[in-house]
Amino acid sequence: MNDEKPASACKASQPNSAFSQVDRLIELASDNRPAEILTPEEARNSKENPMWKVLLQLKPLLPHLARLLPLLGIELGSPQNAGLSNELRQTVARIQAIQSNVNTAVQDQSLQLKSLEEELTRLRVASEKQTAAQTELLGGVQALARLVRAAAVGFGVLLVALLVMTGVLLAHVAH
Repeated sequence: MNDEKPASACKASQPNSAFSQVDRLIELASDNRPAEILTPEEARNSKENPMWKVLLQLKPLLPHLARLLPLLGIELGSPQNAGLSNELRQTVARIQAIQSNVNTAVQDQSLQLKSLEEELTRLRVASEKQTAAQTELLGGVQALARLVRAAAVGFGVLLVALLVMTGVLLAHVAH
């Protein structure tokens, strides 16, 4: 088993792999370790490299650290991955700018909607007042029409009475 490398170790050696460094960190933290890593006993006994002791203490944290590195923006990959990450950042920045523009447009439209609502409310109130005034005016016109009809009937009766009186008077004078 010392001569064979795990499949994930082969992935880590490929330069085009997007997550090769992250996979490498996860591999270091896992129990399936590649052949070139020292055993904990060798590392503890090694006087040459005291950094191994620190690394062995950090071993349980490596999977968590590997997941946090992309969130922190630390570039561990190749320059191609850095370019991809830079392109991703630019894309995110453009999306944020577009979102900001959209938010501004939505706020402007909501203000316009509020002003339209206020104007519509004013128009509705004015329309209701106009309708009430028209109803009142219609009532007045109808009352005036009744008065005119009554006056016309009265004038008609007076006219008939006048004609009758004139006829009676002429008949009286002619005799």
